[in-house]
Amino acid sequence: MIRKNLIKIIIIASIFLFVGATLSLRGGNYYPDKSNSQIAGKKSGPKIISPTEIPEKTTEKVVIDFGDGNIITGEVKANNAYESLVIASKDSGLEIFTKEYDFGLMVTSIGGKQNSNEKAWMYSVNDRSGDKSADQYIIKPGDTVEWKYSSF
Repeated sequence: MIRKNLIKIIIIASIFLFVGATLSLRGGNYYPDKSNSQIAGKKSGPKIISPTEIPEKTTEKVVIDFGDGNIITGEVKANNAYESLVIASKDSGLEIFTKEYDFGLMVTSIGGKQNSNEKAWMYSVNDRSGDKSADQYIIKPGDTVEWKYSSF
């Protein structure tokens, strides 16, 4: 009887040692690394961006249309649509307010004009409405970024 209990204790201790050693070799991460998972035969994982892939700041035209005839235009060097607004607003002395959401930043006010139930700040690039938040929309050389306070 004592011998059977001793064997059970040795087996249980061996299992704990094996599990502990396995976890410590994996850096304590119990969950599998999903970055190496395969989906539809393609390996996914973290994307390494080389210096040649980092977007270079480009020169674009920026238009800020307050919807009341007051329009500000300028040329800026920026990486994305939001950054172009920040630079143009700073050059013009305008204050910008934003709100962070899961999908990205939303501009809620420019130069004292706040979003409301009737009107809001919306952006377009080359006369096409943005399909993502402005901080995630990468702009290209020669693009025209327009911020317009208008009805939606």
